[in-house]
Amino acid sequence: MEATKYEPHISSNAILLNPMPIFDDAQAAYESKSTPELLRASLVFNLCRLQPLVQHGEGLLKLSRRVLGDRFTDYILQQTMFGHFCAGIDEKSIVPTIQRLERAGIGSILDFAAEDDGASEDSDTKSAKEAPS
Repeated sequence: MEATKYEPHISSNAILLNPMPIFDDAQAAYESKSTPELLRASLVFNLCRLQPLVQHGEGLLKLSRRVLGDRFTDYILQQTMFGHFCAGIDEKSIVPTIQRLERAGIGSILDFAAEDDGASEDSDTKSAKEAPS
């Protein structure tokens, strides 16, 4: 059986409202960012290049929480990794970022992300374990 080629239908209105980004236009890429945001991006990407940090990140995070506490560790994360990759923590806090991107002609995709520290089991796993055999 031969696979069917998928060809998306894009109307001319969609192209006008959502033009394809030009990735080699440095001014367009950076004009919506402040100097502190660009410095943070540089820091974050350079930290991500450090293999020991990447490989041992979870353990380092746990150590930081034990030594520095949750409040300070969360603050550092919000100012670095989380702050760079996430627009905010709730609907209200993401609005300024979305508006700033829209002014720069950049659309947004809202994804909900939740992290699990592995301490609790998800409901499907619990239900399966608790179900009578």
